[in-house]
Amino acid sequence: MGNVYAHKAEIVGDYKIDVGWKSEPPVVGITNAIEIIVTVASEFDKDSLDHDDSIEHEGMTHEEHDEEMKITEDEEPEEHLEPGAGIIDLADKLEPTIRLEGEKTELVLVEQSKAGVYHAVYTPSAVGFPSVNLVGEIGHFEFEITFHPEKVEELSALRPLQQIKENIAPSDVQCKDGLQLVLGPSDRPACVSESGALKLMAWGWIQ
Repeated sequence: MGNVYAHKAEIVGDYKIDVGWKSEPPVVGITNAIEIIVTVASEFDKDSLDHDDSIEHEGMTHEEHDEEMKITEDEEPEEHLEPGAGIIDLADKLEPTIRLEGEKTELVLVEQSKAGVYHAVYTPSAVGFPSVNLVGEIGHFEFEITFHPEKVEELSALRPLQQIKENIAPSDVQCKDGLQLVLGPSDRPACVSESGALKLMAWGWIQ
């Protein structure tokens, strides 16, 4: 499983919040983590992530987006920090929950060594589109925002050797539609087409 590529971002006052999966693609039954990154927003961030332009969830109206994003601003000025700086000590000030196929789970954040990065371990139990609701306080801003990370995929979204690394038995490896599982020397799994399987058999790679 790879690194994060598709975090969703929102601006909360002077801060930028990125939410996504620690490893992508997220796969049903494979332990992963929701990653939350909180940094000081630059002016570019504020302009490019204007609320009306940052609707990430397909089919969501502006009114629905505004309803999902609630911010209360205190008039007290914020402490000056450089844009991009990570915000620490938020693990007990942020309350994330995830909802997947109707099941809601409270997440426990753990602060990472890199400033502003927080992880919450989570194992998806179903294929589908999750939503992460984040309630909290950063500086003088209280907020509630719902994010929509990447879809949880079937196990077949991982290549055979990636599945093996996730402790899936060779005989239990799942293949994408149109491909079939074959086991080569030392039970090495591969997902191939019917014609590919015949070629491997002719070459003696599979019996």
